[in-house]
Amino acid sequence: MTWLSLQNPRFVSGLACLASLLPAVAFADEPWPPLRNHNPFLQVFGLPAFETTVAVSNGETAVHIDFDIANHAEENSTVAESITIDGESYYLTLAARYGLSDKFVLGVDIPFVGHAGGFMDAPIENWHDLWGMTNSKREGPRNELEFHYENQQAGSYELVSGGFGLGDIRLNAAMPFYKSAERGREAGIRVGLKLPTGDANELRGSGAVDYSIAAYAADDGVFGTQDISASAVAGVLMLGTGDVLPQIQQDAVAFVGIAGAWRATERFGISTELYAQSAYYDSELEEIGEQSVQFAFGGYYVFRGNGLRLSFALIEELFDDATTDVALQFSVRGTVRKAGGRH
Repeated sequence: MTWLSLQNPRFVSGLACLASLLPAVAFADEPWPPLRNHNPFLQVFGLPAFETTVAVSNGETAVHIDFDIANHAEENSTVAESITIDGESYYLTLAARYGLSDKFVLGVDIPFVGHAGGFMDAPIENWHDLWGMTNSKREGPRNELEFHYENQQAGSYELVSGGFGLGDIRLNAAMPFYKSAERGREAGIRVGLKLPTGDANELRGSGAVDYSIAAYAADDGVFGTQDISASAVAGVLMLGTGDVLPQIQQDAVAFVGIAGAWRATERFGISTELYAQSAYYDSELEEIGEQSVQFAFGGYYVFRGNGLRLSFALIEELFDDATTDVALQFSVRGTVRKAGGRH
């Protein structure tokens, strides 16, 4: 059992300590989880996590702690290529957003990435059996790590030993050009810069600088009610030539996402989300050469008094094998309000 397991008390206590570092906060505005791509060969690039609403004003700071577990069970081959993606990945992201003004927000995401054999194979197989779903992709050994790609012309990659460490740090900025507090609507531009701080040999980064630009829109009053909110984002990610299969890497990836949330009560709500990207690699294998679509469904709870928001999401693949089979996301969010600010 890897030290990354949720059954390890040291790892769980570490997450609890990180959460306790959050200062007194007020309600954070974005109700959907910061969805990302969990495919180990794709997550090394600088795709921004799904994010729309600017939840901070001038002088305020929003803080996030996100933890994702992704279980992989993919294997495929063609005449020229073969791939095996078997194991689990863990993503712990510490993020902050600071409002330089009401029209300009700066942010940083500091990710920690780990890959291991994991512990979720048996529970997922039992879940599939319960609902009559196939386990045809899960006929290999349980709880073992093997990330392997082979191409005689474009090179190969293999990772069979687990580890955990710093990933590629992402810087970002948001500039809303339309914001209506009365109607709960917002639109703007987001830009991102990913730095090569992670180890490409351990699939914690790509080894290159990536850039992104996107337009977003959000509405907190869908269908004339303040209980339903929706948002959308669309943009392009420009990939620097890195160290993870550079011979077949694409130069740019288009991405688009939509999300919706229902505020069932003052404290509790549910959300759903779709996040899609075009192919990252020039490959005939679906696992890395096709578009990827992540679907998330979950909920959130806002604590009375300190306003901390806890959220949970179950993430599944929909139309192809370029996304991980099953992923779970846990998130803690809050906004530090400036003195005399809103609460």
